[in-house]
Order: sequence, then structure tokens, then C-alpha cells
Amino acid sequence: MGLFSKKPKPTALKSKSSFEKRKLFGILLIIIALVISFVVTPILSNSKNQTETIAIAKNDIRKGTVISESEISFAERGVFGLKGYITKKADVIGKPAAADISQGDNITTNKIGKENISRLQAIINEQNGLTTISIKSNAAGLASHLRAGDIVKVYNIIEDEYSGNTIVQNPDLQRVEIYDIENADAESIDKNQSKGDLSSSNEKVASTITFITSPDQERALLQAEYNGSIHVVFVER
Repeated sequence: MGLFSKKPKPTALKSKSSFEKRKLFGILLIIIALVISFVVTPILSNSKNQTETIAIAKNDIRKGTVISESEISFAERGVFGLKGYITKKADVIGKPAAADISQGDNITTNKIGKENISRLQAIINEQNGLTTISIKSNAAGLASHLRAGDIVKVYNIIEDEYSGNTIVQNPDLQRVEIYDIENADAESIDKNQSKGDLSSSNEKVASTITFITSPDQERALLQAEYNGSIHVVFVER
């Protein structure tokens, strides 16, 4: 019988091997689907639903303002995709706002400065504050060469197409000390230049100046910015 028995056809063996491979592949797909359904999906869902008690602004906070406890509150909010959120009072109170913060906004680390608290406390103890004003491009040239601590005189240019430009010099703004000068990216030009961190010419162009101001100087500066453009004249260093 062994002499006349038929050997299995190669095609039949090949077909069986192919079936086993498809079966194994199908099992692997089922395992992957189960892992996604019962492991990956719950993890992603939990991440999206993650909440933390984080700092938010109770009122509008102007750039340069030293943030006090009365200006912040803490609320539970979703933090999925939110970077730099703050959960501790100590990480925000007493630090200057690095950007304008609107009421109800999350206060994140990129919105607050890292100024030494002793310097800010000294300003507060002298009953002064910090006031930030915007600099137009035609006044940015000189401003870009100024440094923190410089004393300047501030002029208000009021433009009128009928009567021409009027130059106003408020007595309270004859001697104002500069706290910091920043570019359009809210980077300190003075500090970064000393470290060699400013590479392009745009990074060296002043966009805002923050002054150390008395209450009268603060009102005068804000009124001047509202009425027209501001130009500064160097007095002393």
C-alpha cells in the first residue's frame, strides 16, 4: 500500500499554511482592538477629563502689575493640553504680569515674570507701582538703547490733521525711572542683551517700556498714551 499511496499535493500544504497565517493575523487584530478599547481609550478619556484647582484672574491685570492675592482666585478647571498652569499661591503672588491678563483667564507661567521679589517689594514699600506703555515704531529707536534704571523725560504727541501736532509735557513726567524695556515677544531687551540672547534685529526693537511710577505719574502716563503717542528723552543714567 505504501508503494501506491499518494503524497500530499504541495498546493494543499501551501493553502493550509496560508490559512494559519490569516488566522494568526486575525487573532492579533482582535488583541490589538481589545487593547485599544480597554486600555488606550480609557487613558485618553481620563486625560481629557483631568481637572486641577488652578489660578485664575479675578479682574483684568495689566502687564507690569505686581500681582496681589486680591487679584487671583483658584477654581477647578480642565487642564488637558494646558501648559504651565499654576496651583500654588506662592508661584504667582508678588510677581509682575508679563502680559495683559483678562478677568477669568487662567494664569500660566508664561504670563508672569520672574523678577526678584525683594526688588518689587522695595518699589511697593515706596508706594510706587509699575506702569507699562506701548512705543510706536518712530519712537522705538531711542527706546531700544535705554536700560533699566535710566531716568527719562516723557512727552505726549497729540496728532490732529487740522491743527497739527501738539507736544505736551506733563510736569509729573519730567523725571521717570525705567524698570524694563521689552520687545514684541515680551522679552527684556536690557537683560537679554547683557546675556547675548538677542540674535535678530527685530528682537532688539523696543515695543513697550515699563516705568516705576508714583500714583500721579501713573495717571499721567496712562492719559498720555490714551491721548496720543509717547516719546521719551534720555535724561541720565
